Formats: sequence, structure tokens, C-alpha cells
Amino acid sequence: MIRIDPYYTMAFMGLLAALATQYFNFSQAGYKKTMTVKILFLTFLSFWAGVVGAVVGYWQNEGIFRLPTVEWFEHIGLTAYHGMIAASLFFFLGCKALKLDIPRTFSIAIPSLVIFFAFGRVGCTFAGCCYGIPVSFTLLGHQFDRFPTAQLESLFFSLLFISLQLFIKKRRVEVAVIAYGIFRFFNEFLRGDDRGTLIAGSGLSPAQTISLILIAITLGVTLYLHLKQKHGRQIALPAGKQ
Repeated sequence: MIRIDPYYTMAFMGLLAALATQYFNFSQAGYKKTMTVKILFLTFLSFWAGVVGAVVGYWQNEGIFRLPTVEWFEHIGLTAYHGMIAASLFFFLGCKALKLDIPRTFSIAIPSLVIFFAFGRVGCTFAGCCYGIPVSFTLLGHQFDRFPTAQLESLFFSLLFISLQLFIKKRRVEVAVIAYGIFRFFNEFLRGDDRGTLIAGSGLSPAQTISLILIAITLGVTLYLHLKQKHGRQIALPAGKQ
């Protein structure tokens, strides 16, 4: 009898949703069909790069690298942030190879990453991972004994996806990174599973540390580009108009 794993089923459904989103968004943006197909293939490859990054991140968090190499593949898990970063880096390199406008391409592509993780966190619910701290409350007739951190994150990604698709047309990447960084930082306090720490004595989980780093980098780069653009406009003004 064939057993269908709901965790990987949701990941596969997330990939299909991401590819469909990519096709729609790049077609709507006026990209030629041949280039859109290339971007879809790049997205597919980026997904697998993300899987590799997520596994390596899991090994790093769980101390698996201290085990003999032959035992590494006996411990397979995934971490969201490492997967996001690895997939984004691979996608960036692919965009460079295809000579695409990277800021514009990432702005169009970011909703597909978001919708993938909306499905992915549903998979966490089926797998029983990423669970919350012990609680006791009833909501809509359902009794919770753990805070629904994975479900809340899936809801967050769903709302972020809708916002990016329908309402937010500028600075999409910055909005997505900062919004998720803030959400993830505080949601981690409600997690009940032990994730260790990146910085000894900080009291922060690896995801919280990465959240703060990504927020700081995004804000810094955004401010730098804003000041650079503003300075450029001032230089371009004719004499007497400044």
C-alpha cells in the first residue's frame, strides 16, 4: 500500500502554487513566453536549492555535523529561513545568468515564495513539528493544548500573499522581508520545540537572530538606496533650482 506523506504533499502543492503564481505574474508583467518558461525552470531549480539549504540548516541547528558523515542522512529535517535564503541566492544567480533586471524580477517573484510557505506551514501541522507552547483554550469549537504557531504562520503567509498580489506594488521584497522578520521574531516566543541558539547566552532562537539580521540589512540597504537616489536627484537639478 502506498503511503502519501502529507508533509511532502503540502510542499509539492506549494511548489505548484508558486509556479502558477510565477507564470501569471510574469505573463502579466509583459515578459515573453520563452523568458517566462526560463524563469519557471529557474524557480523549480531554486526550490531544490532551497531544500538543500533547509536540510543543511537543520543539521547545523541540531548539531548533526558533529556526527560521523555516514549518519547525517539518518537525520533529515528542514528549516524555513535557511531554505528561503538558499532558494533566493540561487534565484539571484540565475537572474544574473539570464541578464534580468534583478530588483524588478524579485519584486514580481516574491509572492510565489510567500505562497509556497503558506502551504509549507500547513505541512508542519500534519508532521507535528514547529508546535507551540502548552496552552488550554477553545476556539470555534476546537480545543487547543498547544499554541497553533504553524497554523498562525500559514495564515500570516496567506494574508501577506494576498497583500502582495492585490495591494502592494512597490518595495514588495522589503515589505515581505521586514513583515515576516517581525512576525517570526515574536512567533518564536510561542514555539514549544527546542531549536537551540546561534549566539550562546543570547536567549534567542536561530530564527530570531536571523530575523533581526535580515530586518537590519533590509532597512540599511533601503535607507542607503533612498539617500543615494535623493542625492542623485539633487545633483541632477539645474543651477538655481536647488
